[in-house]
Amino acid sequence: MVTTSDGTTHAAIATKLADMKALQRLLISGAEALRSQCADSTIQDLFIQVQEHEEDILESLNRAIAEFNPPGEATETIHASIEKIQQTLQNPNLSLVDKVLQYTLLKYQQIFMGLMVHEAAATLGGTTAKAMRSLNEFSFELEIHQEELKTILETLAVHEMTGKEMPHGFWHLLQNSWLGW
Repeated sequence: MVTTSDGTTHAAIATKLADMKALQRLLISGAEALRSQCADSTIQDLFIQVQEHEEDILESLNRAIAEFNPPGEATETIHASIEKIQQTLQNPNLSLVDKVLQYTLLKYQQIFMGLMVHEAAATLGGTTAKAMRSLNEFSFELEIHQEELKTILETLAVHEMTGKEMPHGFWHLLQNSWLGW
């Protein structure tokens, strides 16, 4: 359990952790919602992988929160953001690509929040920094998962815009454009 001499500092970190937990739950439910809206079995399988990774990340986050007592409460701003994102993910007027883009932005928000909290805890040092070790683990996991989302976005976007399957990945196309193809 983390104890600090500065209750304000502790409360600020605890609140950010609570915000992150709320967003992580949304990432899990969002992956499930997006998977259920997708007809392509390959993309569905990728969403299953994303969801499983999100669940693992929630476990890491819960370990960090358990070390950092007392826990904080998620802010009203995060609750409002979650409500808007849930509406976006369920909006029948948006394409699946648009929904996955919003999901990806949420993922980036979570990455940066994790980095901010980790750095704040590292600055304080001692037991506060120790409590955030599992948070550091999952920040790296979040960044790795961006590849899965990139693959999903590329595949869906090409199919949505052209009606065809993607012959090559985005990075291949980018490399070709640099070479003047």
